[in-house]
Amino acid sequence: MQKKNDSRHNKPAAAEKTKTAARPAGKFHGLDAQTQRRGGNSERQSKISPCRNASDNFLRISFLPKLEQCKTVQPRREHKRMQPQFYKSLSHLTAHYGITPMQTDCFEYPYNLALSLWDAERMLKKQYADCPEISLIQDGAETYLESEETCDTGTTLYYIPVEPLYWMSHDAWYKRNAKLLLSLFSYLYHIAEVPYYRQQDSYLYWMYEMHREWTEQDDEGEQRERFLHEFDRAEIIGDFIEKKIYNPISLRLFGQRLRSFKCRDAFDWECLSVAQKAHRLSNLFLPFICQKQSAAQHLFNPTASDTGNCLRWL
Repeated sequence: MQKKNDSRHNKPAAAEKTKTAARPAGKFHGLDAQTQRRGGNSERQSKISPCRNASDNFLRISFLPKLEQCKTVQPRREHKRMQPQFYKSLSHLTAHYGITPMQTDCFEYPYNLALSLWDAERMLKKQYADCPEISLIQDGAETYLESEETCDTGTTLYYIPVEPLYWMSHDAWYKRNAKLLLSLFSYLYHIAEVPYYRQQDSYLYWMYEMHREWTEQDDEGEQRERFLHEFDRAEIIGDFIEKKIYNPISLRLFGQRLRSFKCRDAFDWECLSVAQKAHRLSNLFLPFICQKQSAAQHLFNPTASDTGNCLRWL
């Protein structure tokens, strides 16, 4: 017999009543009067002027540049002999660059020399984008100015490989290519005057010698011996190729070798194309180069000598 369910068990549980929220402790009371802003004033700030006796003449004064002691400036006991040579060199320099120097004879030594150098550099910066660098040189009993001219050509430095030409000249299949490229190298050596790494006055010769000395000073080992062997091989190959390209016959036969060259593959076409471009350049600029070489001795007056990129104004 089932028992009846008590209705109390079917009702949901009664929710717990929340407590009434407590009121705040206090209220904000208003002020007894309305807030008033600060009143404006129609009067302006009083004018302040300097004393009547104050002078503004200092605004019209031009201050000379600050003296910087140069290492090349000699002691006072030698300035009597030095100053005439300096101003003579300065006159040659200003005449060459077409600038008007400042009169500094009224100033004492060594301020007059420093002021002249400062003024010359200032004028050159205004007139030339690639401003030459001026230096005061003391060479024994002579004092002169030296200007170094540099310019950014926007080009990239490339190294021309020499060792492949050596191996081509010893290969019967590439011997014709080697003769054609020898004429090209001869043009670069004699006409274009590209520095060769076996020339003692070239930058590459100095780099090879410096790295060889570093290698010789290192501890003994297999890597050291291998590097020294590579240096020896580079010297032998360089001397061999230089004898070939130094011979003027290679340059005179340039055109004949171009006309008789027959291409067999893509490499032959590349060699021919490069040689043709160099030959066209040689024919185009050879008259100008000859004229430049013949006029090089008369380009400057006897008081100026050309040393690389530096001009000495004696």
